[in-house]
Amino acid sequence: MKRRIPIVMVALVAIELLFALGCDKKEKKPPVQKSEQKTEKSKVVEQHFKEKDAQVVKHEKKTEPSKEAKDTFIPYKVLRQWTPERGGVGMIILVSEKATKEEVMALASHLRYENLSKGWIWIDIFDSREAYLSREAISHGKDTSYPEEKYFKHWLVNVCVNPSTGNDETHWVADGRDH
Repeated sequence: MKRRIPIVMVALVAIELLFALGCDKKEKKPPVQKSEQKTEKSKVVEQHFKEKDAQVVKHEKKTEPSKEAKDTFIPYKVLRQWTPERGGVGMIILVSEKATKEEVMALASHLRYENLSKGWIWIDIFDSREAYLSREAISHGKDTSYPEEKYFKHWLVNVCVNPSTGNDETHWVADGRDH
């Protein structure tokens, strides 16, 4: 039987991995864990992002969305917004499952551009409230039976901007959803 890894734990490891790849404000390496061997969770997340490398958009510092993209956005809802410890903005966005990849990426580009003046940016875009709620439940120590495969299908985009390192990327991270 296949061993299941809680979705939120995988997502949290993904966030840690992105920080290690340059999204963290500090340029130091993350603290060494007790075991030098990669955990099963970190291997799953690392593989997930390696497979998605071809779908990473690296931005120039002040890249502005096209005029067409500015005028036409898909409807979205802000599920959660916060100010990270280092300043800037963090957001969880919900869009329709009917939204196309191009529409979602245009929205991500717009939200990124609109928040550049705030400094550090972390935005995740989902097309399923249940997927997001599952991640939140696990991060608060609650168990969930939401399938990992569905989580990675409905977590569509991650935007990470770190002004101190110059990292400015938008990742299409959805598994099995390329429309």
